[in-house]
This record gives sequence, structure tokens and C-alpha cells, in this order.
Amino acid sequence: MGVARTTAAPPHGVFVPFATDTPLCPAVFLERPNRFVAFVELDGERQRVHVPDPGRLPELMIPGTACMLTDYGLRPNRKTRYALTLIRNPKDTHWVCINTQQPNQLVKRLLLEGTLPGHETDTLIKAESKWGQSRFDFLVDSNGQQHFIEVKAVSLVDDTHAPNGRGLFPDAPTVRGTKHLKELIEAHTHHGYRATVLFVIQRDDAVSVEANVSTDPTFAATLTEACQAGVVLEAIRVHYTPEGMTVHPELLPVYP
Repeated sequence: MGVARTTAAPPHGVFVPFATDTPLCPAVFLERPNRFVAFVELDGERQRVHVPDPGRLPELMIPGTACMLTDYGLRPNRKTRYALTLIRNPKDTHWVCINTQQPNQLVKRLLLEGTLPGHETDTLIKAESKWGQSRFDFLVDSNGQQHFIEVKAVSLVDDTHAPNGRGLFPDAPTVRGTKHLKELIEAHTHHGYRATVLFVIQRDDAVSVEANVSTDPTFAATLTEACQAGVVLEAIRVHYTPEGMTVHPELLPVYP
């Protein structure tokens, strides 16, 4: 897909370092026998690691590709010491984050610091806020109005028309994601909440986000329904390095 290219220089945005208590360490990707397990070469040894992204991502999971692991240490509640966190895009050598939980941590920090693009004046009320049969990622105060923000991590990009790549969500069918959208529609249209779906693009080579119709047509149709009902769709892009992440300052379009 696409052609080899080099993406733009790191943006002049907000830089957030990776936590020092869970350092990243370099490795080489070897294989991925199932959705949540991979094998890498680490310090000359074959190591079993966790993959915190359910998407297959075959364009990234190529044997011999450089990757970065998060070292959680030897903990009794973990089956693996390491988790695959970054992997190099073989087409442009930039890093792609494949930890689908990381965007939530990033957005929470940006909300607390007042630096989330488009939401600089929002005040965090609660993370993991229960409403109906769902838990939305964040409940914030937006100029006196309660506002739900649901975060979706985007690691799959269609770069057929490079360099104007399109982030695609989801990269695997998501019944839970569709349920969240329906609940956001209900909260907004019948209970007076503001509602936003914020897509976090975990790589540099996309300038927009679209629903991945071929992977999950139900989610795609529900995203269109949400947009028509007044749920706001936004996207931000993040530049990753082994030291941390820089958030591009501009909001990118989402096409349901």
C-alpha cells in the first residue's frame, strides 16, 4: 500500500514524556501468534510479550521490525513482564504506538493541564464516568455544561493516497464501541449532555479519520447516526519517540 516517504518534522505541540517507572527498551519484532501475544528478540533472547492492541496491523507486524517495549518489571499480577508499545513504520521509519490504553492516559493529562486541543477551557470532573449501561472515558465541565468525551485509539492508516493518509477506526470489530455511540446519542439528544468522540491517531501519517466500513459496518453506520444527532467527532494526531509523545496542536477532520 502506498509509497515510501518521510513524514513532517516533529510538531511544536505539547510534549508528554513516558513514565520513568515503566521505561521503554529496544527490541526486534519476530512474530505474533495471536491477537495479544508476540515474540521479540530482546538482549539476544527470544521473549514473549503482551500486545495491547486487538487489531491485526499486518503492515506493521513484520519480522525484523524495530520495536520498543514497556518494562513493567516482575509483578505477580502480570503474565508477561513486557508489553509491545511502539513499532517502527517500515515505510517512513517513524514510530507507531500500538497501546490502545495509552491515549486515555494522555488525554487525561492534557485535560488536567488545560492543553487538550479544542478543549483548553474544559475542566475534568471524572474519568470512567458511568452513564446508562456504559462508562464514558471522561466527564468534563464545558462552560457550565456537562460533557462526555469518549476516546478512541487509531493505529491503522490507509496510506494509498500518501502523504494524505486516512486513519481508520476500528481495526477490529467493536460491539462495545457501537454501544458507546448509542449511549452518547441518548445522553446528548434526550438528557442535555454535550458529547464528543475524540479519535487519537497514534502515528504521524494521517490527516483525517474515517469509519472502517469494511471491518465494522455497524459501527460505521452508528457513527454516521451519532454525527447527525449532534455528537461532535474530533481527531488529534500524536508524534511518538522512545522518550515520549508530542501532540499536534490542530484538530483533524473525522468523516463518518
